[in-house]
Amino acid sequence: MRKVLSFINNYKITILFILLLLLGIFIRIYKIDLYPSLLNQDEASSAYEAFSILNYGIDRNGMSYPVHLIAWGSGQNILYSILLMPFVIFIKNINLMVRLPMSLISLFTLVVCYLFIIKRYKNKYGLLAFFLIVIMPWHIMKSRWGLESNIFPDLFLYGLILLYNGIENNKNIYYILSSIVFGISIYSYGTSYVFIPVFMFITYLYLFITKKVKFKNIVLYFSVTILVSLPMILFVLINYFDLNQIKILGITIPKLYYNRFTTITSVNGNFITNCIYNLKNTFKLIIFQNDNLVYNYIENYGIYYFVSLPFIIYGIIISLKDFKKNNIYKLNIFYLVASLVVCAMVEVNINRINCLWFSLLIFLIIGLFKLIKDNKFYI
Repeated sequence: MRKVLSFINNYKITILFILLLLLGIFIRIYKIDLYPSLLNQDEASSAYEAFSILNYGIDRNGMSYPVHLIAWGSGQNILYSILLMPFVIFIKNINLMVRLPMSLISLFTLVVCYLFIIKRYKNKYGLLAFFLIVIMPWHIMKSRWGLESNIFPDLFLYGLILLYNGIENNKNIYYILSSIVFGISIYSYGTSYVFIPVFMFITYLYLFITKKVKFKNIVLYFSVTILVSLPMILFVLINYFDLNQIKILGITIPKLYYNRFTTITSVNGNFITNCIYNLKNTFKLIIFQNDNLVYNYIENYGIYYFVSLPFIIYGIIISLKDFKKNNIYKLNIFYLVASLVVCAMVEVNINRINCLWFSLLIFLIIGLFKLIKDNKFYI
């Protein structure tokens, strides 16, 4: 009888998962070529660069196989244009072509999150967490337009899950794979130049102090990330220190026509004052979930729904209180700290601090699950 009930229960869970997945697919793909209407300039730019490099081996500024696009002169991230190339070949609807990869990445993230959660919690908890991700306004919004920087949160999340598995299972392969993914994510968005080093430093310092990882292994993991991201490291050095661009084996590490590192970051002017101002705007954005840019948020719904904020705060409190007991809590606290460092460094809008939103979603799930468990709500 128990086996029959277990089978029925698992069957129901599977059906609910499929229904939620279908809902997630529908609201992330349905008429993405029409809504949002028209292409954003960044979408059009990424698509043209993909077409140009694929067909001619140069970007629109004549740079052969650049590691970073010059675009309008201030630069644009290359990774999404690379991902677009197969779609350029097979899809003639330009709007669909430029947005479909982002939707597919977002859908893959949904499945990865569900599979990860059900290993940690009961199936019903996994479904609840999956539901929260499926209906998250920010994730829906970013899934429906091809802004190249919005693949960074997904890539980091994959690396974070791999790192968690490395800590839990004490397996070197997971650490190495996470380091590779972190290195690849450097090509997706400029905030990763700060975020990835800060996150890795905090995390591995803690793992070394608590004797979870040996120093020689930490050197290995950092070396892997540095090796994968080396062209981008050279790109940052060339543009920050105003050096000449270089070309290696046909690959260009370009110098931008003008430098955005100092125009949208705290390094321009009074550093401390700028950081405080940016953090103040960050907390305001977390509370009001609105940056007044209509393509960044869903009006009246915000980033993660206004009702979620108390659960997020509760999740942060629980994570700090039980910090030593749970590796998810530890990693997400490190994730939050690295995100806030980025928030302090840049002029804030929803896209520029996109590294923050998955962290808050994880806190939301932690807080909600804890509340359900402590109050013995049925689930």
